[in-house]
Amino acid sequence: MRGSGTGHMRTREATLSAQSDVQARIWDNWADHYAADSAGNLPPEDAVKTLTGLSAAGPALELGVGDGRLALPLAAAGIPVTGIDASPRMLDALHARRGSLPVRTVLGDMAEPDLSDGPYQLVYCAASTFFLLLDQNQQTACVHNAARLLTPGGTLVIEAAVPGGPALPLEDHTLVRALGDDFAKVTFALHDRRAQTVQSQEIRFEPDGIRMLPAKKRYAYPGEIDLMARLAGLRRAERWANWRREEFTSHSPHHVTLYR
Repeated sequence: MRGSGTGHMRTREATLSAQSDVQARIWDNWADHYAADSAGNLPPEDAVKTLTGLSAAGPALELGVGDGRLALPLAAAGIPVTGIDASPRMLDALHARRGSLPVRTVLGDMAEPDLSDGPYQLVYCAASTFFLLLDQNQQTACVHNAARLLTPGGTLVIEAAVPGGPALPLEDHTLVRALGDDFAKVTFALHDRRAQTVQSQEIRFEPDGIRMLPAKKRYAYPGEIDLMARLAGLRRAERWANWRREEFTSHSPHHVTLYR
């Protein structure tokens, strides 16, 4: 275990499922690049504002906390946060930025979190991180355990891309993400409709060489997640198109859904 001056600890020993171990290796590769990549694509302000209101100053749990993109500004707003993640290097990146903020991190499996604190007023999983659980059983277990960790009247929030929309195309594709005089960023993706999985490889051609950053996800449709929540004893309270609480429509590329 590694302690900190604030008394919060990160458990380094963890039993991960085989699938979570796969994700741990993948996101260890991403750790050095995620902050820079997410700065422009995933600004945290709207999410933090909404999550702060939902937490009602109570403790929060982030599933797939990563480098603290949301947990750190949420803690800065006065909300104590526990974050769980399978990637040691992503948690190292969070700790490098944390300072004295009240964020406790746990290395572990977000489908079956082994936590010593709780319950939580708010449990949230953002930016399609829920899809990093690679089969329906894991996703269902995640929702069930999140429900178990909520206080009475607490809220589970899941933000995810809508399958088949522009944010998550359900076809094999190649996408040029960036191009310059001395660099290129290209993503190749393969879709398995039967397994509801998308496997991708981002290849970066840079002045100092070639870097490969893989990803793998198992998507779930909004109605499928609703059913998982219902089986866990939760009801859908709200569904928005984004963190600004705009109306969710059949054309929305993402959804932010609240369960209580």
